[in-house]
Amino acid sequence: IAGTGASGQTVYLRSGNTNIASTTTTTGGSFTFNYVPQTWSESGNQVVTLDGTTTIASSYAEVNITFKRHESSIVLSSNSLTLYYGSTGTISGTFKVDNTGTSGETLKLVDVNNNALATTTTGTGGSFSFNYTANDWSLSGTNLKVQYDQTDYNGGTYENVALTLQRHTTTLSVADVTGTVGDTVDIVVTQFTSKKQGFVPSAEKKNPTNSKK
Repeated sequence: IAGTGASGQTVYLRSGNTNIASTTTTTGGSFTFNYVPQTWSESGNQVVTLDGTTTIASSYAEVNITFKRHESSIVLSSNSLTLYYGSTGTISGTFKVDNTGTSGETLKLVDVNNNALATTTTGTGGSFSFNYTANDWSLSGTNLKVQYDQTDYNGGTYENVALTLQRHTTTLSVADVTGTVGDTVDIVVTQFTSKKQGFVPSAEKKNPTNSKK
């Protein structure tokens, strides 16, 4: 913040009745404030004041100070996640401030009901990852959010991750049964497979406890 006035005088930058900074005018009355904002309440119209003396009348001029936050962004490795119920998947990406990967910032993984599921801190170059375990069917078909909350320095932002949960496909094979009325017969499971376990045919089993007439 720069200006001119009478030389050798003390001028103040004031917010209300509070002195934010002060400096002394040089030859020709020029002055400069190197101003570092401390609180958001300082944004807006402030006053540069020259207090009066026995020979110099007091004067002031308004200066409008506008603050802004740095721009934050989240770049996801993938904006969708498909999991079997009960399994765990990874949501990862990069957090940037003014388009530069930034470490040491806190991110949250939030569900559609705004419940925080996990938090993490960004690493080197702004990298981050969440391990998410699918344990709530009501979230299937909704968006999870990777969210960064606004700070005094950086704007808030978020990115959606479309979540899909699915069940494992299973098949069950039984042997044909032949008998007459009144006989007790065993129903034999000859094969059970599940994509969760891979295609692994089981040995033939007879289970008398499951016998049916």
